[in-house]
Amino acid sequence: MLRNRVLKLAHEHPELRKHLVPLLCKQAVALGVGEEDPRNPRVTGHAIVYNAKVTGNASVSGNAQVFNYAQVGDNASVSGNAEVSNGAYVLDNARVSDRVQVTGRVVVFGHAKVSDDAKVSDHSAVSGNARVSDKAQISDKAHVSDNARVSGNARVSGYATVYDSARVFGDAFVTEVASIFGNATVSGNTVIKGKVRVGGTAVIRGGIWEGLGKITEGTWDGPGKRVK
Repeated sequence: MLRNRVLKLAHEHPELRKHLVPLLCKQAVALGVGEEDPRNPRVTGHAIVYNAKVTGNASVSGNAQVFNYAQVGDNASVSGNAEVSNGAYVLDNARVSDRVQVTGRVVVFGHAKVSDDAKVSDHSAVSGNARVSDKAQISDKAHVSDNARVSGNARVSGYATVYDSARVFGDAFVTEVASIFGNATVSGNTVIKGKVRVGGTAVIRGGIWEGLGKITEGTWDGPGKRVK
């Protein structure tokens, strides 16, 4: 069918979408969303839904793409140039926008927001009122929840958790089974891995922290380098 061929071409060559999509309809094009009418009212602008689902009161708008068995449901929204793909879910009242990539059986739910150039991948989750922004990356089964913030060029991966009101930013890297919680902040070029737990009011501004340990107070420029 010509329509399906054009949809496939638009999906494979995003740079051509602005020329291809208007040929099909003035509204967005949606394929495989469980509606007989491909011009699904929940999909607007030049958004494309391909081999995926948009359910409930969810919306996909702008130049966003949802494809490869992804699902946007409930009251969630995907907008801007964001991509949700490969079995990822965006649910509840979650918001995914700008140039975000959400891919690989990820779940973004609650009132979570993922924005800017952030990426969430590989079975990870962002939930609660958490915010992931800038060029931050959440991957490999990591979980960011509650009122936590991950921003800058920070990376959280490998079963690591960031929760409560903790903040991870700068070029910080939190991995393995490390946890950042409470009102703690981790920034700079800090690396936290292993079973290290950073919580309370601790401020970590650098160094490689690994093994087993818990820090809940003070300002540190590295292990053994407390400055306050």
